[in-house]
Amino acid sequence: MIRKEGYVCVVRFEDAIKREIFALFGVNKGRGKGSYCNLHMNDLTPYETEKEAVKGWEELNRDERFKSVRLARLKMDISENADEFDEFEGLDSIVVVALNDSLHETWLLGPFMKGRPSFAPIPGAYIYDVSLETFDSLERAKSLCREVNRQMQCGARIASFELEYL
Repeated sequence: MIRKEGYVCVVRFEDAIKREIFALFGVNKGRGKGSYCNLHMNDLTPYETEKEAVKGWEELNRDERFKSVRLARLKMDISENADEFDEFEGLDSIVVVALNDSLHETWLLGPFMKGRPSFAPIPGAYIYDVSLETFDSLERAKSLCREVNRQMQCGARIASFELEYL
């Protein structure tokens, strides 16, 4: 099991057709400017300290495209293989972690929601597109993992997802 724990900036903005989108930012590991980087591009690495997160929050707050920027504490336990999936039984906040090695990106996926974009033709969506909505059923998350493996030909893991706003 891999633990990811720390602080993130939760950014809310609108896309080109006025849909509300959320994004999570953590520490910049050398991609782009500033002290922040989108979690799907930094190997899901949050800030280690609240002080570091506040610096990212200050930088993100200067961007007028964002409707709001909030600090939060993130805690995730990520399975390393399918043998660990059953350890998430009974949890009510589960995401699928899709590992796209060719793009060097890691995507957090949740349930598809009517009226919101889906993730390709698979039965799920970026959690950014569905207001950070997560699965409340391990079976639904397992189903999405299988479809990510089958249709996208990339690795998929299951993770707990706890986000507490500060």
